[in-house]
Amino acid sequence: EFMKFEMERDYSETLLLIRCCNNDLEGAKEAARLFCKNYEVPSRLENSIKDRKRVFSTLTNQGADVILVDEVHNMQEAMDLILLSSGGTTVFLKMISPSLTHAIEKIINFFPTELQDNARALIAGALEGGFSQVLCRHTDKKSLIPAMEIYKATNNMRTLLKENKMNQFYQIMGGSGREAGMTNQDASLKALAKQNAITKEEAMLRTCRPEELKKLFASTY
Repeated sequence: EFMKFEMERDYSETLLLIRCCNNDLEGAKEAARLFCKNYEVPSRLENSIKDRKRVFSTLTNQGADVILVDEVHNMQEAMDLILLSSGGTTVFLKMISPSLTHAIEKIINFFPTELQDNARALIAGALEGGFSQVLCRHTDKKSLIPAMEIYKATNNMRTLLKENKMNQFYQIMGGSGREAGMTNQDASLKALAKQNAITKEEAMLRTCRPEELKKLFASTY
């Protein structure tokens, strides 16, 4: 009960990822990996965190054109990356998250409530695009194939982000946003199933929105 309480309070993102794992052997292995990486291991990383602080403190003076960052852990790191991006540095940020919107919300939530509107505005101006993927079993039973989620920072999407209307992202990315090259996870899963690259059953196992995907399979487009 204490572990459940602690994860719900301090590790909600990890708990969400674990709950999205399949209820089978492979899902259990993935849940164990996520638990070890995001719950047990962080408690042993104090020295690494200190090293990250030193790196981030010198990034603004490096003059790099491109940087690649594995995860962001606090408000200061998020602010440093936003300012670097706004200053012309191309920043590639890798995060463990079930979706793009969840990743953006995770960054915003590092900021105190009174600063979150400012954070949204800064991210809306700095973020040019993003993608996420979930790996699915191919029908050839030998390989994996990614179901992609792709975001592009159109004027409409930037405005929605600034106005805290990210709840509209998913529908737009899978609907009108397709003309701009966007897609959401369920639209990608449906397309793979339509191509017979994966089965519908596999698609249902991989989605975090089973009811929405059922409706999408029943639609004509």
